[in-house]
Amino acid sequence: LGEQDYVVLALKAHSLAPALTEIAPLLGEGTAVVTMQNGVPWWYFHKAGGALEGTRLDTVDPDGRIWETIGPQRVIGSVVYPAVEVDAPGLI
Repeated sequence: LGEQDYVVLALKAHSLAPALTEIAPLLGEGTAVVTMQNGVPWWYFHKAGGALEGTRLDTVDPDGRIWETIGPQRVIGSVVYPAVEVDAPGLI
């Protein structure tokens, strides 16, 4: 597909690192990445200011591959709120 203007990441956070080899070719200098993932994101403290400015979360990006491959400067964060009901355990 080559370089894209936008890439939407809508996969489980633990699946991101294994998918980096497929994501990397989509990223050009001006590509924006919209993250729609569960949990605290790997880029959470990027340019946040304060005492935690620049802190990297090893729990979600233990070897820094996500930070280095995608880069926090291109991220557009989002909040996903699925409109669902739980009818019974395991039945959504």
